Formats: sequence, C-alpha cells, structure tokens
Amino acid sequence: MYNLIIKNTRYYEMETKKFMELVNKGKIGEEIVKNKLIEQGSIIYETNFEQLNNKHNKSHPFDFMIFDKQKGIQIVEVKTITSRRYYNDTGITYNVYIKYKELSKHYNMPIYLYFVDKEKKAIYGNLLSELEIPYIERNITYPKVETVKTFNYTNKVIFFPLEKMKTIYDLNDEELEQIKIESKY
Repeated sequence: MYNLIIKNTRYYEMETKKFMELVNKGKIGEEIVKNKLIEQGSIIYETNFEQLNNKHNKSHPFDFMIFDKQKGIQIVEVKTITSRRYYNDTGITYNVYIKYKELSKHYNMPIYLYFVDKEKKAIYGNLLSELEIPYIERNITYPKVETVKTFNYTNKVIFFPLEKMKTIYDLNDEELEQIKIESKY
C-alpha cells in the first residue's frame, strides 16, 4: 500500500510539472501574439480572469480581446502547440471548442484562434467561423473530431486543416528559443 502511495505521488508530481510547463509555454505564446498584434496596430483588452481564478478556481473563458480598425472587436484565444506530424492539421479539445462556440453566440462576437507552432516556426490562425466551414483535403473532411490520447489522458479533439489558416508571423530565433526552453512537450 505504501509503495502505491509513493508511486501515485510521483505520478501526480510528474503530471503537475508537465501541466505547469504547458501553461507557461502557453503564456509565452500569448505574449508573442499580443506583441505582434500591438505592432500591427491592434489595441489589447486584458481580462481579470487570473484574479478570479484564484478566488473561484475556474479556468478563463478566453485569453484576451482586441480592437482593430479592420477586424473590429474580436475574442482571441492562443494555442501554443504544433500541428500534427502525419496530417496537415492542428486542433483544440472538443469541449473547449464547444465553449468557444457558446461564448461567440452569447456575446455575438467572433473568436480568432491563433496557433503558435514551434515546428512550423510560425504563428497562424483564423476566425473560428471560417475554420468551421467544411473542407476536404486528402479524402479527410474537416473539421474532424477524433478521440486522441495525449500523455495519460484521452480527449476528443477537433482538427482544422492548415490550408485554412492564415500565416500571421514567422517566429524569430529568440521567440523559438523561449518556447523550446519552457517545455519539452
């Protein structure tokens, strides 16, 4: 029994460490995207979700909002992840996708998904409403929902084709290094 507790504690510590590395990597990606949007003339609206999280232990519904003369007001969500190796796509967990759809409908505002991809060395993305338009590539119909295993968890993930993404910015060596240092995942 004692060995099981020790093993579970080590497993929990390892999983917590992975999770925190992913969170920190995500924050770096968010900062890179914010800086690029500011350089392009957008105004960033921060939230107080971090403060609320500490009080209510809830995750934030989105990362931030922008106001842009051409794009108008948009809800922004940044994902610091790589595209899949054997498919020309990337994705988000399905439950998060549903949350974004509800948020967009409730506030009648578009959601823009930005992906910070260290393997492609780029930031790309598009409006969620554009990514939802059916698209066929290599006999695969997108958006595509699959059950995938990441680390020790199984999640439903909705994948979107890279073909529908707009390249926003090529990451420089310093930015790539920041992302790579923070996480091995």
